[in-house]
Amino acid sequence: MNLQELVWKLIVKTTAYKDPLFLYWYDKETFYETYNTWDESYQDWVIKLIKQNTWNS
Repeated sequence: MNLQELVWKLIVKTTAYKDPLFLYWYDKETFYETYNTWDESYQDWVIKLIKQNTWNS
């Protein structure tokens, strides 16, 4: 893990607002824990967002 990735991981873990895309990229455990609590339409939107912003999709 490079320094920039570590910094982003720390930022994501310590901020009050949890951006779903950054949460998915840098804190998958929390992402999967919170994903099931979201409304189905929000889940759909988040999946589309991840697909649009992930290079290997």
